[in-house]
Amino acid sequence: MHGNQGRCSTHLPIVKRAILIVLAIVYLAFTAYAADIAGKWWVDTSAETASQGGRGGSVMGGEFDFKVTGDELSGSASAAGPHGQWMLVPITDGRITGDTVSFTVIRKDMAGNDYQSRYTGKVAGARIELTVDTGRGNPRTLTLKRPGSLPPRRSSMR
Repeated sequence: MHGNQGRCSTHLPIVKRAILIVLAIVYLAFTAYAADIAGKWWVDTSAETASQGGRGGSVMGGEFDFKVTGDELSGSASAAGPHGQWMLVPITDGRITGDTVSFTVIRKDMAGNDYQSRYTGKVAGARIELTVDTGRGNPRTLTLKRPGSLPPRRSSMR
């Protein structure tokens, strides 16, 4: 009986340690996973027009060029500037965790003042579904797609 107690007491910590190691690996695998969104994405203006009741919002579109390092998201966005010209603006405060993405873009309004747009959403295969909140009321939704999955565009920044 003494021999079994000694064996069980040394065997139990090894089992606990093995279980903890497996749990740690599973946890790291889930937290380290991030959807691969690096590269160029275009606003799907046909989806945007439909989601805005046919009126669109900025149906001119836009382009996002994402850079991903771990769970950090950076890059640039192109969009119409205050006088209709295309401009590149940096993506800041970006994060990607699993299929959830969030970032901020700061643009200039017609008066030349900065205004911030906060983007949050989910990666869904070859699409990114985003909600854009400018802090000016009425957040809107955008669908981003890879350039090859959309019909040719009339105007874009390349």
